[in-house]
Order: sequence, then C-alpha cells, then structure tokens
Amino acid sequence: MYRVFAMGCGLCVVALLAGTGHSGDPKKEQKDQPPKKQIQLPSGWAKIGLSDEQKKKIRATRATFSAKIEDLRQQIEKLKKDEMVELVKFLTESQKEALRKAAAAKLPDGEKKPDADKK
Repeated sequence: MYRVFAMGCGLCVVALLAGTGHSGDPKKEQKDQPPKKQIQLPSGWAKIGLSDEQKKKIRATRATFSAKIEDLRQQIEKLKKDEMVELVKFLTESQKEALRKAAAAKLPDGEKKPDADKK
C-alpha cells in the first residue's frame, strides 16, 4: 500500500517537474490526462494556520524530496537484483536447481515462474 502511494507521489512529482506539453486544444488535454493528485501537507500541518505561500513552498519541497526518495527506492531495487545475480554466481548447478525448486514450492498452485525451467 505504501509502495503504491509512494509511486503515485513520485509520478506526480515527475509530472510537475517535467511540465506539460500544450497542443493548443484544451479539451483534448483534459481528456488525455488523469486528474493530478495534490501533494499533501504533513499530518496536522493544515491545522496550524499556514499561509497559502507557506503551503505552496511546503508542497513544492515535498514534491522535490518525493522525487529524490523514489529515485533512491528504484536504485535500491536495482541493487537488490544485482546483488542476487552476483550471489547466484557462487552456487553450483545443483544448488541453483535446489534454489529454483525451493522458490517454486513457495508459489501458490497454478503459478509458475517464467524462468523456472531455464538452466
């Protein structure tokens, strides 16, 4: 759930930072683009009397950091995959096969990993 929220925020941030292309047809632009999700203030901050300017700056800062955080999450996921590739290099073929079988046993019935039959 958190991951979906974070990815949604990241996509909004990218959209805000990249800007939008204008075709000159406002009706077409409205149909093609899903509604933008507004960056939220931190919990409880809406109740402390922030000015509109403060809210704007806070949201802009959150958008900037959300984009940076999402980039780091993607880097972490890539590093985890790269680590596993490197670790598997140390295994013998029989160990790799045992690992494949153990991983396949964890999958629910009817599901099959696409690379489970590869050697």
